[in-house]
Amino acid sequence: MLFYLVQANFVVIALVVFNFVFLATSRTMDKAVSRIFMVANTFVAILVVADSTDYYFESQKVLNSARYITSAIGYTLRPGVILLTVYNLRNRTTGEKKYTYVPFLINGILAFMSIFNKIMFGFDENNEFYRGPLGWLPFAVSAFYLIMLSIRVLGKRHVTNKNEYAVIYTILCGAVVSTAMESIFKFKFMNNGVSVISLIFFYFFLYSERSKKDAMTNAFNRHTYNNDIEGLKNKRFLVVSVDINN
Repeated sequence: MLFYLVQANFVVIALVVFNFVFLATSRTMDKAVSRIFMVANTFVAILVVADSTDYYFESQKVLNSARYITSAIGYTLRPGVILLTVYNLRNRTTGEKKYTYVPFLINGILAFMSIFNKIMFGFDENNEFYRGPLGWLPFAVSAFYLIMLSIRVLGKRHVTNKNEYAVIYTILCGAVVSTAMESIFKFKFMNNGVSVISLIFFYFFLYSERSKKDAMTNAFNRHTYNNDIEGLKNKRFLVVSVDINN
């Protein structure tokens, strides 16, 4: 059992550790952005431990009451990783901050209440898992955040480049596919792997986007100019040079 859990989670654990080290040592990204990524990475780390522990309890013939806690943690934190990805998109507004966390908090409260009232999940005398009346709420909350992520990208399409579309919709597809695989085919640990890969993917995208601009003026730098010139080969264009010194 231990050998299987290490084998199944080794790559995810390695990526989580790598991400922690990179986020802790990086000085290029804004502290607020890095902090949100750090929290999301912590969520994934906790999910790895909770899911592995739950898998061990699931293999036992007798129900261990701690399984309620590991399941509640999983139900709570999975939508949280998507939430933090949504929150980390640029151009956040004050109004969005007020309501964005509400579904996540309600889902978490109900998940831990299920330890006592089985409203979202429960286990029978044979240690078999079953969904309660609100058993699909975590999936609904995750879907809500995925839709919000999609709408937010579409809503800023006038300032969003094609690369950002590709990154966001790749993350969306990964989340949908991994959730479906775990729900329909009962695969284990897929969501955690996709989550940490998405975090790294999105962070490096923002990192590369930031490298295109001057830190002080936020204007595009020489690196961006050189890349744009490459795309203009064999095309007619006009260059205007202005010296603003003095």
